[in-house]
Formats: sequence, C-alpha cells, structure tokens
Amino acid sequence: MSKFFQAQQLLLCGRPDAEYFAEQEQRHLDAVQSLMPRYRARPSLLLAAAKAAGAGAGALAAAAPRGLRDALVGGLQDALTEAYNEQLGELRRLCDLVGRRLSD
Repeated sequence: MSKFFQAQQLLLCGRPDAEYFAEQEQRHLDAVQSLMPRYRARPSLLLAAAKAAGAGAGALAAAAPRGLRDALVGGLQDALTEAYNEQLGELRRLCDLVGRRLSD
C-alpha cells in the first residue's frame, strides 16, 4: 500500500492528503517489519511484484477523476482490512491450539 500512495503523491504534485497517507502507510510497514524477526516471519517471495503492482495501481488511481480515485482507495483499504482481520483470526486460532497468547 505504501507504494500505492507514493505513486499517487508523485502524480498529484505533492498533495498533502497523498503525502499524509504515504507517511502513515510507511509507519505501518516499518512497524510490521520490525515485528517480523520476533515472530520468525519472512517476507513473501512476491514482495517485489506486489510493490510494483501497488505503484502501478497508485499511478492509475491518481490519473482517475477524484470520485473514482476515492472509491479505489476506499475499496483497497476495505480489502486490506478484511485480509488483515482474517490473518489475525487465523493467528488467534493457531495460538489457541498451542496454548499461547497472540501477544507472547
């Protein structure tokens, strides 16, 4: 998602909202990456492709009319929220199976 907003920021000539979202997503990405070693998680082999796709989608969204751009961003955020919630639910189920808390 970070590349999505970075591409939008470039094409939208530094609009403050695009910059704000890019910075917010970068903070989230940094937080997740700092937790990866603790939980022995590895980045996906598809990470480079995902970054390129995100940048392309951000560029396309930036070129779209404002209403369509807002709908694309909202839809992407909804899809990511759903995916993250599913992953958290699966982690909780796995933790319950091994008798550990998710925060351990």
